Amino acid sequence: MHDRKENEFEFTVGANVSYYQIGATLSSENTIYQGFGDRNHSPVCINLGFGKYLTRRHYVGLEIEAPVVSTGKVFNANLKYKLQYDPYQRNIAFYIPFGLEYTFLRSPIVPFEHFADGGHQDAEFDITFNAVGLSVGHGFSYIMKNKKAISLEFALQKFLLVNEKYNDTAIPESELPIADYSLLGFRFGMKINI
Repeated sequence: MHDRKENEFEFTVGANVSYYQIGATLSSENTIYQGFGDRNHSPVCINLGFGKYLTRRHYVGLEIEAPVVSTGKVFNANLKYKLQYDPYQRNIAFYIPFGLEYTFLRSPIVPFEHFADGGHQDAEFDITFNAVGLSVGHGFSYIMKNKKAISLEFALQKFLLVNEKYNDTAIPESELPIADYSLLGFRFGMKINI
């Protein structure tokens, strides 16, 4: 069985696929919109992290992710805590990651039909969200020689929107949709821990 890190620093690099569900509930005043509603966004991101093991079981660190393939823009910073709970009898570590996250998300273009003043207009816009949230998941690390590891990890994310802003639209601001937005996420990735 290979040794694991205890009271040591760790650098991680990896890739992940995220899924963001942007929920939109239109106000009853918005009867002039057709095709406007929930959207999703699925970027493929690179992930970089740095942290420290406080003991073999407890890790704290910071991770950032940025898209490599994406129809919109996304940036995520995650203050992370990992709790290893396996019995330390093999080279596979099981852990539960918890995160406090900040996310910037500029959604892909949203096309919809806009009806106002008796006319019809095909319109589109994108929305920028700033959000903070919590994440929890599960991870598996295969421990290699020299205390390095390869990890698979997934996490569920729930965000509280700080603000949202409509971008690049020809529609007057007074006619933009009034909506309550929500943001949920799911992330699955692989990391190399050095």
